[in-house]
Parts: sequence; structure tokens; C-alpha cells
Amino acid sequence: MHWELLGRLGQPDPADLDPSRWLYEVKHGSERRQVEVLITGPAKHSPTVRYDVERDGESALLQILEEIGDGEPPKRITITAEGIEPSWE
Repeated sequence: MHWELLGRLGQPDPADLDPSRWLYEVKHGSERRQVEVLITGPAKHSPTVRYDVERDGESALLQILEEIGDGEPPKRITITAEGIEPSWE
């Protein structure tokens, strides 16, 4: 069983701040974790990560969950103009 996305818990900060922040909840069996997604201002105008920005980082989170399988999900994902940067710290 892999980690699955339960849903978006909300936006802890207003969307016009840089970076924008979104909070998601994921689960693996009975374990639940929260993952914060940060979207930088430059990312909002980058064609490289446009799909992820349009979906408030949800697509980036799903991609990472698929890649890690049963491993530990990141605590934070930062979406920059250059790409997606997961962090476990």
C-alpha cells in the first residue's frame, strides 16, 4: 500500500503572499501526515511548472507520492520556476 492523498486542508496564508502555501493530508494505512506545498512567485509565471501551479501543487505532491512508494513523504514541497523540490527536513 502506498501513500495516498486525502485532500487539501486549506491555505494557511493568503494566496497573494510569496510563496503561496497549501496544506495537504496524506495517509498510508492508519498513518496520516501533513505536507506543506510552497509555490514561489516566479513559479507562478513559469511554463516549466505551470501544470503544478494551476493545481495548487497537488499534482506535484501526487507525483512525489508515486515515486516514494512506501517511503516517508516529504514534509514540504517547494515549487520554483526551475522545478519541484521536496524536503524531508
